[in-house]
Amino acid sequence: VSDAPALNPAALHAVILSIKLALTDFFIDLGAPLPLIIDDPFLYMDDERARNLKAVLDDISRGRQIIIFTHSSAFKDWGNFIEL
Repeated sequence: VSDAPALNPAALHAVILSIKLALTDFFIDLGAPLPLIIDDPFLYMDDERARNLKAVLDDISRGRQIIIFTHSSAFKDWGNFIEL
């Protein structure tokens, strides 16, 4: 059993999202034009964090496709929306 403190779910979610963004940048730099696929990034975000994420994703979308899966309908205006 480790004595290290556990990350709360919101912090862990942010770390995983950051790693995913960094890794896809790495692959793009290698010449592999992979889409960025994100599953419900808004799970632990308030409105300000969601706006900040939108700014980051707007920048990323200039170089590759971004696919976001979410249960929230509040983000329909972010691009081409397809409801499944």
